Amino acid sequence: MLEDILERANKAASEFISKREGARLKGVSIGGIDLDWEFKDAEKDNWRARMNALFKQLDRFDMGLLITIGEVNVSNEEMLQVTSVYQHFVREGRKTALLMAELPHKVSALLRDDSASFLRRSQQHQLGRIPDFEIADALIKTIEARGRP
Repeated sequence: MLEDILERANKAASEFISKREGARLKGVSIGGIDLDWEFKDAEKDNWRARMNALFKQLDRFDMGLLITIGEVNVSNEEMLQVTSVYQHFVREGRKTALLMAELPHKVSALLRDDSASFLRRSQQHQLGRIPDFEIADALIKTIEARGRP
């Protein structure tokens, strides 16, 4: 999950970010005009460090990142890591937001975890039941928009 978040964020921001950050000129050969470059291997950094590198590049364009998670699962260790690291992003002033959705009992399980204390203090919105007529209307409009009866 962590790698997917990073990969999708990099893809979405690809026109604004450099894939080769951390280049260092290692050597020069004047006669044949050879340049020898050394690139920092970002894959050796942990997820938080690589995300911070992305935030740093996005900052140049006054851009941030919205992280969305549609299926909260407290038994997923990476889920707990995202919530823990997100807390650091907020404290560091990163332009980011975390949007998570799931059935109430699964969200409650996540909020009960010791590592999610930051989430318990975060802003939460409970969505109520959607009226049947609104669901029917949305389905009809979606189907008809595609030229189907």
